[in-house]
Amino acid sequence: MNKHALMNKHTKIEMPSRGVQDERQLFAAQIRAGRAVLGWSQTDLGERTGVTQRAIYRIEDGATRPRQLTRLRIEKAFGDAGVEFKKLQTGGFTMFVRVAAAGRAPAHPKLSPPRREAR
Repeated sequence: MNKHALMNKHTKIEMPSRGVQDERQLFAAQIRAGRAVLGWSQTDLGERTGVTQRAIYRIEDGATRPRQLTRLRIEKAFGDAGVEFKKLQTGGFTMFVRVAAAGRAPAHPKLSPPRREAR
């Protein structure tokens, strides 16, 4: 192996293609928008999806591409809470928010205050 080949072997950096990077950024923006509308933290979303807060952070940051199952779990959590996304042909997305009873998203069991029994 020549010196030039060795240098290339050690200096090559794999960057995601433009389409993959755009897809990561779009999904990250959807997550941030959905969480903002619902008032969820990264931890809240993680609890609803079985994904760690750190993984949610890395997906939102664009540092990692979510596995298909993770993506489906995130989409389902938002869908169950009344938030859905549709990609636009021009890029970007539209967010649809279903209005829940009393104008609030359904509460997560772990985050809801305990119910008091009637006397």
